[in-house]
Amino acid sequence: MNSLRIAILVYVFINNSYGFLTNCIENANKTCTVQLKPDEPAYKLFLRCLKDSEKQYIGLDFGETNLTKIEKENELIEKNVSKESKEKFFTKLRRGPYASNKNIIVVPYNSTSRRLAKKV
Repeated sequence: MNSLRIAILVYVFINNSYGFLTNCIENANKTCTVQLKPDEPAYKLFLRCLKDSEKQYIGLDFGETNLTKIEKENELIEKNVSKESKEKFFTKLRRGPYASNKNIIVVPYNSTSRRLAKKV
């Protein structure tokens, strides 16, 4: 039982240190979401996975909390980020291969919610 507690603790620590929340490890067949906070390590990793042509549309300032800017960012991700860039991100994030039922959304930097948002 102690090893299970340690594994859970390590999982929580790693998720928090990378600055993202996800339910993408629960069931590969269900829709899942990766939530990114601006300027956290996972968000920076996502930006590095983008093609140059996609980078002109995406990118928020550190600590962004403006919901209008965040909603616009999510729309731009949905519209302008290619499947290849998303596949590259999921591979580097080590959350299994990308599939069309996996979503990437940005949440406010000050968000403390553990509830994963629906697809934007």
